[in-house]
Amino acid sequence: MKQGDFEIEGTTLVKYLGNDEKVIVPDGVEVIGRGAFSGKNVVSVVLPASVRIIEESAFAHCENLASINIPYGVKVIADSTFMNCDSLNNIFLPDTVTKIEGFAFSGCKSLDSFHISENVTEIGRYPFECAPWKRRQGNNFPIVGDGVLFACPKNLKNLVIPYGVKYVPAILVDAIQQTEFIQIPETVVSISKYFLQSHQLREFFVAENTPNYCSIDGVLYSKDKKTLFFYPPNRTETVFEIPDTVETIKERAFLYADRLKTIIIPESVKKFSNYTFCEGVQLQFKGQWDGFTLPILDSWKFTRVEQFLNRMQSPSFETFMNIRNKYCQLYFALYLYQKSKDERYPQIVFDSIDYTVKFLVAPEQINLLTQFLECEFFSMEQIDYLLEKAIEQKVENTEVVLLLLEYKNQHSGYIAPEQRFKL
Repeated sequence: MKQGDFEIEGTTLVKYLGNDEKVIVPDGVEVIGRGAFSGKNVVSVVLPASVRIIEESAFAHCENLASINIPYGVKVIADSTFMNCDSLNNIFLPDTVTKIEGFAFSGCKSLDSFHISENVTEIGRYPFECAPWKRRQGNNFPIVGDGVLFACPKNLKNLVIPYGVKYVPAILVDAIQQTEFIQIPETVVSISKYFLQSHQLREFFVAENTPNYCSIDGVLYSKDKKTLFFYPPNRTETVFEIPDTVETIKERAFLYADRLKTIIIPESVKKFSNYTFCEGVQLQFKGQWDGFTLPILDSWKFTRVEQFLNRMQSPSFETFMNIRNKYCQLYFALYLYQKSKDERYPQIVFDSIDYTVKFLVAPEQINLLTQFLECEFFSMEQIDYLLEKAIEQKVENTEVVLLLLEYKNQHSGYIAPEQRFKL
């Protein structure tokens, strides 16, 4: 094996170019690049302790690969990493691995021994498709590796997860589409968020000694009750009040709860994502938003902010004032002004314009600026200020400058010659 057998850029092994059956990757390599060994005739690969990342399909279609080590420090087994490695029969994943992505070991027909630790918190779709235990297992709940529930009977009304299962992966989602009740034993340490997608779910039952989960009135929470994982959508209530122990609402927690009309959110909640609630549900916040981490990022488009605000029950000016992020205030001010024409919103924006002007006149925000202009949010004094700032950045801001000039021309009929000259 020659040094020239490896195409290495920096600390990334981009491609193995040799034809040896036994390969020892040089020390210092930190990344095994995407498809680096794909389709090669290797039988054994030794990775150095320096490796931290193994990218997608790195060893895919290595039909003769029978032996490989995963170094301590690797956190993710990426999508299709070992797909169709027909001869691979033993895998030991170190405790640093926390995620196994989809199809990672799909087609590994000889994989008899597989170890993962309790640190794995996410397992993607079909990671072990065609593994031999799928054919050999005689029961209805085959458990593979270190406690991974590989399959279960389809559409059981009451799904009792067997004792000994540690991980419930996303691959089981198709089997629970008609399931109403799920019983979780004390051995379970991780449930994929994509597993919880049945519209028929009504209630969770969680064993008392389960380390990471609990159930309150059938809703799935973390053991310390600070995280709400999933609200079963097939419930009859139309109003749901989240307990005041909850600080985080997980993504998709209410995404299918279309029977709910109102969700009451306590002041304790600090975080939730844009993909948390179903369409049409109204969000009612208890108390003020002081310190609330809004699920709105600077990169969000206004339409997404609008969808979020449409779920709220009459956001007040006082609520608006408790939004500490000045950029978030821009989005909220636009939406709330369109609804109320309350002149306090433009004044607040103008008072803090030095914080937001660079963002508002940036070329990538021209659609947002257009919407401000369409509802005549700004006074001519503010338009002049924005125009001045946009002209200062005219090299990349020509389109924004022209937009502001056109607006001023239509609404005032006069543009100072010196402004035109600056262009």
